[in-house]
Amino acid sequence: MVKNICLLFLFIITVKFCHSQVLPKEGSKLNYRIIGFSFPSVVTASKYMLEIAKGNLTDEASFRKNIILKINCDSTKVIAEVPDFGMAYTWRISVKGGIGDLHHFSTYAFPDIEQKIRLRITKNAETYKDAYVFVDGFRALFDMNGNPVWFLPTEADNPYQGIRDLKITPQNTITFLTDRNQAYEINYQGNILWSAPENKNDAINTELKYHHEFTRMSSGHYIVSGNEQLLWGDLAKPGSLKSSDSALNNKKIILGTIIEYDEQGKVIWEWKSSDYFKLIGLYYFNTTLNDPDYDPHMNSFYFDEKQKEVYVSFKKISRIIKIKYPEGNLLKEYGADYKNGDPPQGSEFFCSQHSCKVTQDGYLYFYNNNDCNYPDHPSVLITEESENASEPLKKVWEYVCPVIQEGTIRQGKPPLNSYSSGGNVTELPDRSMLINLSNPYGFSPLSGVSIVSREKKIIWSGVPEKWNKDTKQWQTAPVYRVSIIKSRRIMDDLIRKVEELK
Repeated sequence: MVKNICLLFLFIITVKFCHSQVLPKEGSKLNYRIIGFSFPSVVTASKYMLEIAKGNLTDEASFRKNIILKINCDSTKVIAEVPDFGMAYTWRISVKGGIGDLHHFSTYAFPDIEQKIRLRITKNAETYKDAYVFVDGFRALFDMNGNPVWFLPTEADNPYQGIRDLKITPQNTITFLTDRNQAYEINYQGNILWSAPENKNDAINTELKYHHEFTRMSSGHYIVSGNEQLLWGDLAKPGSLKSSDSALNNKKIILGTIIEYDEQGKVIWEWKSSDYFKLIGLYYFNTTLNDPDYDPHMNSFYFDEKQKEVYVSFKKISRIIKIKYPEGNLLKEYGADYKNGDPPQGSEFFCSQHSCKVTQDGYLYFYNNNDCNYPDHPSVLITEESENASEPLKKVWEYVCPVIQEGTIRQGKPPLNSYSSGGNVTELPDRSMLINLSNPYGFSPLSGVSIVSREKKIIWSGVPEKWNKDTKQWQTAPVYRVSIIKSRRIMDDLIRKVEELK
């Protein structure tokens, strides 16, 4: 009895004295349900129990009555999942013969926006059951049962608006772009760790934004899509049709760039698509359109760190090119050929493509929007490159995407322009494909996300949906990209990283 009293005394004294070691912090409000708990050690104790109760409770009787979770712990750090957003919780640590102080936290309501959202599961996961999926249009992370577990809260002074390309990094942090023209790295708690410096390509004094793609590399550097503004005449070769028109030559045009920063925000490497278009003559792409503001629309890139090569996708001219890193010289170009007077069009088997990447075994793959070939569906293509620079891509695998219409998978003809924009694909470790079939601009009510095996079997799928207050029905919602946390182990590493960064 005396031993137990002493143990309890030591435990309570340790908790009070080392309050800074307690996480979540007292009274904190969390934007996640999977939570890292930390507490001080107790002299002579090797086993602990985490107890969590619903409600903001202050006395022993009410706490015991509302306990919802008990977890045995071998250390002073444990990860646990509480069941609900928008709820107050009370927790404590107990050891044999003693109990600790009551601590309190709460979770934000989800979503903290007026519009109700959900990820409705249409096919339960056969694999990746403990994975998690980021849906950038919802600013949220879902488990494979469609339950939200984390999201970015929106507040009046919060920069997290219009999220794109939300994903985990090799360093166990999270990166994304916003419609406020910025690129951020945050930790699991949402604290900003790094943000991209102002884009310095502003030669004509205009706002130039980051867009489409932002990735933290295994080296720790950051690589992001940017823009530069120049004059249309800068792209015309001497003696061409364009160079003889001074008014046209002085029209402004925006072209994509790729910028690599180190951890201090210093530019390490930069590539400008204008150098490529000067080489091939961008003016050929639209002479029949007479549109000097024509935008090739650089919409994705992939840095193959192993091969030191960068793939760049241009949506509006249906072209993918490969350049050497860091030299920047052109290695390959794939897509339609253009001549003076020819309007832009798709290549033989892809157009308006997004999300170009390289598979584990070295094949180029991408999401083929395929809107040039209506009424054909969009597809995912895996292609083989030739060692001969002049030879085209060879199709080695194709998955024709079934459309999601009114919440149901359909094989029929989609509405015109249903998939003219958005969508992405990511190869997973077992070579299956995470596919986002979506249009972010609302041209149609079609969208969906799935994991598809190389045998073309759907092994998990869901539909992002929003609640329509007028019709009082759920309807499919557009998102730009989805990404994945492949396992609970990786998720736990993301959570533990928060404490390491302090």
